[in-house]
Parts: sequence; C-alpha cells; structure tokens
Amino acid sequence: NDAQKINGKLELKLKNLENMIHQQTHIIQRQDEVSERLKNKILEIETDRNQYHEKLLEHEQNETKTFIPNENGRTRTQDSTVTQSTESTRKYSITSTLTSDSNKKPIKKVEKL
Repeated sequence: NDAQKINGKLELKLKNLENMIHQQTHIIQRQDEVSERLKNKILEIETDRNQYHEKLLEHEQNETKTFIPNENGRTRTQDSTVTQSTESTRKYSITSTLTSDSNKKPIKKVEKL
C-alpha cells in the first residue's frame, strides 16, 4: 500500500515535470520565432539604410560641381568636394555642460571626435 502511494506521487511529479518541460519548450519556440522576426527586421532596416546611403553618395557625387557667378556675370565651375572634405573631417560630439568651481556658471564644452 505504501509502495502504491509512493508510486502515485512519483507519477504525479513525473507528469508535472513533463508539463513543465512542454511549457518551457513552447516558450523557447516562441522566443526563437520572435528572434527570427527581429533578425529579419534588422536585415530589412540595414538593407534600407545601405540603399539610402548609396543614393546619398550618388547624389553627393552628382552635386560635386557648383556654378558660381564671377564679377562680369559669367559662371564658372568650382569643385565643392575640397570644402566638403575639410568640413566633413571635423566632427563634434554632443555638447556637455560643466560648472566651474569659482563662479558656478555653466560652461559649454565641445569635444572634437
């Protein structure tokens, strides 16, 4: 009789463990599905970003020459890539506000990247 009670308890615990394993398996499958959807969405966003970047570069290359009027009204071409390249090498971080100990006024600091 005691053996039957112990056997019944063990079977109940085994069924509970099987149910828990089934639940965990289902949760893992759902997480895998979500992970796959996120990976696909990231890939789609990266593709869109790369296409946009390529179009932007193409547009910038098409606009490398600008027409500037000189003194007598004629137009001359100037390659703007020289000015763009010097401006694009200088990048600044987001400004941060610091306070000095002497007068406690905020001081803006811009760091060059």
